Amino acid sequence: MKNVIFLTNLILSCVVFNAQQLPNASFENWDIITDSSPHDDMATSWNTVNSSLDPFTAGTLSPTCYRSSDMHSGAYSINLKSVSPPIPSFPVVNGIATSGSINTSTYEVEGGVSYVLRPDSLIGWYKSSPQTGDLSTIEFVLKGSLNDTIGWGRFESPTTPVSVWTRFSVPIEYWSSDIPVLAICLLSASDGFNAVAGSELWVDDLELIFNVIGINEIEEELNLYYSNQQLTWNKNAHVKEVSVFNLSGQLMCSFDDLTENTTELTLQEGVYIVKLTTLNGEISNKLSVW
Repeated sequence: MKNVIFLTNLILSCVVFNAQQLPNASFENWDIITDSSPHDDMATSWNTVNSSLDPFTAGTLSPTCYRSSDMHSGAYSINLKSVSPPIPSFPVVNGIATSGSINTSTYEVEGGVSYVLRPDSLIGWYKSSPQTGDLSTIEFVLKGSLNDTIGWGRFESPTTPVSVWTRFSVPIEYWSSDIPVLAICLLSASDGFNAVAGSELWVDDLELIFNVIGINEIEEELNLYYSNQQLTWNKNAHVKEVSVFNLSGQLMCSFDDLTENTTELTLQEGVYIVKLTTLNGEISNKLSVW
């Protein structure tokens, strides 16, 4: 028999949700280290322009990403640099790193890492050295199951150099109450298509912040239990729909037209995210089954 002891309120939700962070957010882990051009260093779980190109094309481009020992904490930070194109008539190549994938045909960032939570803000530490007319940016995007944008935040550096490690904080604005499926973080040495060769950005110690306000859309306490293939909640929650996701963001099952405060549900051992839609809004909570 699988049992869950799970009592959740707003404060407990804040504590458990704080665990899901971006992978390799302090840039301590690196898959590829090169000592000379034309190839980038490659931070684990992050993609760059050079690492997204075929070997021949990448070989014509100067590095846009470096492992830097100039760090805020730990041993390393990530250093991004915008570079001149291999063909003079082409635009400057923006120094970017992303938790998604880079489409080098459309110059768009796609995909992302599986993510089902709703953080309040993104913080971190940076240094920058923009060229005249340029600036660095840091963005965080949450995508839904239809590839729609659920939440978004963007930080812009000053247009003048920032030569000491400086903390930034950017709030995440939400346009939907849906549970996200993917998260994309984009670090950019330059301002998008307005890149100027020679602009640089250093980033370290990224962290997603989860506050009590902004995690749950309603202010009612929810007690949730699972045992004997039954999911049960307190009767005063007025739940209309229940959706269960795994930690990769995949919908495992969904129930609506509920008339009782319980539903039959068979789950394997593991950790899940349960979204409950009530008369007053939505609550998303973590459910551990063992």
